[in-house]
Amino acid sequence: AERFLDELEYQVSKYQLDAVRFLDEDFFVNHKRVIAIVEGLERRKIGIVWGTNVRADYFNEERISLDFAGRLRNIGVKFLSIGAESGSDRVLGFLKKDITVADTLNSARTCNLAGIVPVYSWMCGTPTETKKEMEMTLSLIREVTRICPSAIHYNPQVYRPYPGGELYEWCKSRELYEPSSVEEWRKVADHQDPNTGAHPVRKLHWLDDYVFVEFISTFMPEIVGIYRSRNLFYRLLSTLPQKLVGAWDYPVVGWLANKAAYMMLSTLHLARNMTRSSG
Repeated sequence: AERFLDELEYQVSKYQLDAVRFLDEDFFVNHKRVIAIVEGLERRKIGIVWGTNVRADYFNEERISLDFAGRLRNIGVKFLSIGAESGSDRVLGFLKKDITVADTLNSARTCNLAGIVPVYSWMCGTPTETKKEMEMTLSLIREVTRICPSAIHYNPQVYRPYPGGELYEWCKSRELYEPSSVEEWRKVADHQDPNTGAHPVRKLHWLDDYVFVEFISTFMPEIVGIYRSRNLFYRLLSTLPQKLVGAWDYPVVGWLANKAAYMMLSTLHLARNMTRSSG
């Protein structure tokens, strides 16, 4: 902890830094070290805004209680990034995430009361995940937003099958194409899908409804953005496009449904903004 504090103090002093993000996948894993860092920041009064990653299940009385979250805020913690991933406990268990939906909701409550912005990352298109479970994720995003209006959400990212991972073998058994050479991997990368970072969504054969997966991974901000509105009419209407998308198995009709849903969301945004500007 002391080496960490020395390095931070040096960098802040040398480069006149106002804010720092600590790129640590699990910053709070060693609670004794975290306590020492917090006490050191309080003692040295370095005075920066900062944030890092945290697991959702760390928000408890043993690690990050409401009082401790308040201490974090007082020493400059502005945001905490949380990998929530899914609104389905079954999917979280399948991923061996070792968190629950209740943990995510508790993290939102704690951050809201402490004045810290939680930044959530989400996933969709996970092997075995159903459309209903993806809708559960959208519902959880809405609930988190209701509990903590300052919460920020990354679009649900489509699951990426990486070589070497346990699920990669599962995906291969579902006809996932595996390049046999570095050159073939390069060709896959040249035609990569922006949602998966590699294989196009329609090539992920375990997906029952790839159109719906594409939709929520692309338009989730519009859905959540409208839900933030105080107007109940717009909030209810915001759930319609996701019901529209993926209603048919035919690609052309699915594509048209996707476009229609996007137009509906755009129109709702325009109507909401006009209502806001007029009153």
